Amino acid sequence: AVEAEDYGRAKELKAQIDAAKEASTAVAAGPAVDEALVAQLEAAKAEAVEAEDYGRAKELKAQIDAAKEASTAVAAGPAVDEALVAQLEAAKAEAVEAEDY
Repeated sequence: AVEAEDYGRAKELKAQIDAAKEASTAVAAGPAVDEALVAQLEAAKAEAVEAEDYGRAKELKAQIDAAKEASTAVAAGPAVDEALVAQLEAAKAEAVEAEDY
């Protein structure tokens, strides 16, 4: 788009490229494990085990695992789609070249 001097199309494609990169960065920088919550759940689980309330301990362990897994899933989210970015960059260059403003 840039080479074709299609600056309007180049602007649209640049916005799409920036949005793709920003979305990827936001996902990768997602929330961390809530350490305070996990510590609280771990303490409650220890108390439940001490009281031999194994059903409650099992429930608390599931909550702990879910909290940790949710954080890991967000942190391991999709990376920048390099192929898409390259495709958009090429289309942008063509639009500018074609003077598609």
